[in-house]
Amino acid sequence: MSENFYIATSHGSYAESTISTLKMITGESMPFISFYEEMSKKDLKKKYLEIFKNNCGKEFIVFVDILGGTPFNVLAEIKYEQTDLNIALITGFSLVMIIEVLENGVTKKTLENIFEMTKIIEKFTINSEEGEEED
Repeated sequence: MSENFYIATSHGSYAESTISTLKMITGESMPFISFYEEMSKKDLKKKYLEIFKNNCGKEFIVFVDILGGTPFNVLAEIKYEQTDLNIALITGFSLVMIIEVLENGVTKKTLENIFEMTKIIEKFTINSEEGEEED
């Protein structure tokens, strides 16, 4: 079984900021690729192919910000063209999702946990006594 290699990619600095926060919270990190306005699809594709080439034989788990966005579309094109690469694309990533996948792998249970942790909270109460400090 080959080793998983994780990558985050997004429009703008979202991936970079998310991975920076991941490192601050967990001490873990992963490569990220940011797609900026001044870049072409060709520039982006070159960056992806460089990472894939430098990590041959691994299973690539790529966290992508938006399904159907340029980073996703370029990766889908590579996946179609480079059938020898084992690439899984996970769209709509968040910090919670990345932490959960790094801790537990990509499984149905992991995805259920992610869904459970991303609920909309309409009401909540704070249970602190007056004068107490909370972290």
